[in-house]
Amino acid sequence: MKRLIAPIALMFVISACSSGSRTVPLNYDEWMALYTSQEVSWSECKNENWVAEAERSPLFKTDDVVCADIKVPLEYDPEGSYDDITIRLMKDPASGEKIGTLLSNPGGPGQSGINYVQFVAYPQELRDAYDIVGFDPRGVGLSSPVKCDDDLDLRSYFETHFDPKNEAEYREDKAMTDAYFADCIEKNPTWWAMTTANTVKDIELIRAVLTPNEDLNFIGHSYGTTLAAQYIQNYPDKIGRIILDSPTTSQKRDTEVLVEETKAFVKVRNQIFDRCAKDPDCYGETRKEVEDRLIWARDQVLADKLDGYVTTVVEEDFFKRGTGESAYLIMRALTMISYWPVSDAYGAFKEMMTYLDAGNYGGFEWYGLYLDGYDPETLERDNSFDILQIVNCLDTDERETLSPAELDAQEAALEAADPFTKRFSDIYDYEAPDEAEPGCFWSWEAFKNDEIPDPPAELPEYSNPSGTPVMVIGSKGDTATPYKWSINAAKALQSPLITYEGSGHAVLFGGSDCLEKLAVDYLISGKLPTAATSCPAV
Repeated sequence: MKRLIAPIALMFVISACSSGSRTVPLNYDEWMALYTSQEVSWSECKNENWVAEAERSPLFKTDDVVCADIKVPLEYDPEGSYDDITIRLMKDPASGEKIGTLLSNPGGPGQSGINYVQFVAYPQELRDAYDIVGFDPRGVGLSSPVKCDDDLDLRSYFETHFDPKNEAEYREDKAMTDAYFADCIEKNPTWWAMTTANTVKDIELIRAVLTPNEDLNFIGHSYGTTLAAQYIQNYPDKIGRIILDSPTTSQKRDTEVLVEETKAFVKVRNQIFDRCAKDPDCYGETRKEVEDRLIWARDQVLADKLDGYVTTVVEEDFFKRGTGESAYLIMRALTMISYWPVSDAYGAFKEMMTYLDAGNYGGFEWYGLYLDGYDPETLERDNSFDILQIVNCLDTDERETLSPAELDAQEAALEAADPFTKRFSDIYDYEAPDEAEPGCFWSWEAFKNDEIPDPPAELPEYSNPSGTPVMVIGSKGDTATPYKWSINAAKALQSPLITYEGSGHAVLFGGSDCLEKLAVDYLISGKLPTAATSCPAV
């Protein structure tokens, strides 16, 4: 169903294209021409665009960098809403002989491309040859942001029960969750338009506005590969030089995919725990003892017997339940560091365990909150977690529709793949009642509202109708996008796979000279390996 919004901009649209005789509505091409013909007013970037100087790449120079907003339609359908939203751009102009414009997306969904273009270690060869343009995707950061309430979000970590032990606690948590979502919808009436399909159309619009006579040059990391893959499928005649770093999967998140993700995560987490067990300066002598220590930390946190970090930043009366600790953040911290190479992840884990030995679990809070879009020093947050949830639940139908038997089988499969998480998360015997709407809230909300589009049953499968090979990079030790997905993506895109033999997620420009050279050769001269190749771990 189409969203029934009064066409506020319709008069502008018609008058903007009117020659004095036009009295009928615009067709789609004429309507889109209003957007593709807009002029971009680049100007000095305001303070809101900059990340802290310490976070910027040493090669990123602010002197010539400029910013701009462009308009895109809220939905790409002239029979629907005529509302506009804006996309924020940042351009780092080529410092040498320019050969083109390069766009990128750092992942998420929900990560800021404006921030990314400032801290990513693009090699100087690319900075010389390309105007490098970062953009915040629709709803993200500075692009008509969609964001739930900050206060309610932070409270949710500390004022809901980690594992409810009775009906009263369950009802208390549900009431808080319901209030959170109701407030978010009221404050963000455009949430339903935050889809990957719309963002891909935004990318094509950005290309058409900035470089109408050029094909798209694009680097997608993690979720950014979803954008790249759907662009390749939808705009096969506009394919320039495109890199997919750590490809996602087009498969629905069924039990098989969830188990694949879980096993990849557990493999790296076990490596971190094993390093701790072998390190005389880290707790425990076996993986089991390390796991037991985290279970102990969970229990101490729930009993309010460990010092935290958040309580030193916010006012004491913030916590209505009288506690300032969250066992949930222990697991979020482990997820956060699992994205990194194992050596880096272990350094962070050892630091957290050292704090824990001193009676403080604040290190886990720090990394756990960082994963969810918080600046741990100030507890200010971006909207990356909100967008992550909304986009994922609009891209496919994430309502839980499995039968009780299928749910039991799925739970058993996940427990077999990761018994520690089951042990950590399940404390009490209380079984909460079956939810009336199990699964993702945002999917349910879309289906309940006849005025907005329903999420599709499946994601588009990877394909490459252009026939032009692109660059696909996969990391063997990737926890977020298992290596198998890279193999599948390279095959579907008819492109050679470049394998990084080490660990980590979205590894391009992360320290591998081998990967960097292959990427630079491709982006500068169009040279791709003729067959699958690999780069050693750093």
